[in-house]
Amino acid sequence: MCAPYIDGLRTREPRALAEFFDSYAPIVNRLVWQFLGPDEDHDDVVQQVLMNALRWLHKIRDPGAIPAWVTTVTLNTIRTELRRRRARRWLRFVDPNDSPEQEHHDDHGARAALRRAYTLLAKLPADEHLAFVLRHLEDQPLDTCAAACGWSLATFKRKLKAADERVARLAANEPLLAEYLLNAQGREP
Repeated sequence: MCAPYIDGLRTREPRALAEFFDSYAPIVNRLVWQFLGPDEDHDDVVQQVLMNALRWLHKIRDPGAIPAWVTTVTLNTIRTELRRRRARRWLRFVDPNDSPEQEHHDDHGARAALRRAYTLLAKLPADEHLAFVLRHLEDQPLDTCAAACGWSLATFKRKLKAADERVARLAANEPLLAEYLLNAQGREP
C-alpha cells in the first residue's frame, strides 16, 4: 500500500476506506473466529477492530507496517473483549454456557467438542487465551506471536506455558474434549 492510500484513509475518503475494509476485514474476521468461535457478537467485534484501526491510523508512518499493525489492533481489541466478558461472568450478568448455536460441521461430536473448547478457552485469563490461540490455533511461530502481542519472547513463552497447563487441567475434566485431544495427538482414549 502506498502513501496516497494512507493519506486517503486519514482524510476518510470513501474509496480508501472501502479498500481498507475489503483488504483487512477477512483477516480480522478469521482472527476473531479463532479467538471467540461461534459467537453472537462476532460481527460487532470485527467492526470494533476495524474502527479501532481507523481511529489510530494516524500513528502509522510506514504503509508496509499496516498488516502487522492491524493484527496487533485485533489482538488488543479481543483482549479487551475477553476481559470484559470475564468481568461480566464474574458478576453473573452472563451465563458462560450460553452460546449461540452455529452449525458448521456435520459431525455432531465435533460440534459439541468445539462448543466445549470455546467454553473452556473463555475460562482462561485474556493473555493466556491470546497466547494459546495464536500458537496452537493460528500455528504462528513463537517470535511472531510475541511481537503480535507486544511482549518479549520470554513473556510470551511464560504465558503460553501457563495457558497450556491450564487448558490441560480444564480439558481433563471434559471427557469429550479429552477424547478429541487424544485423537488429535494420534493416541487412543
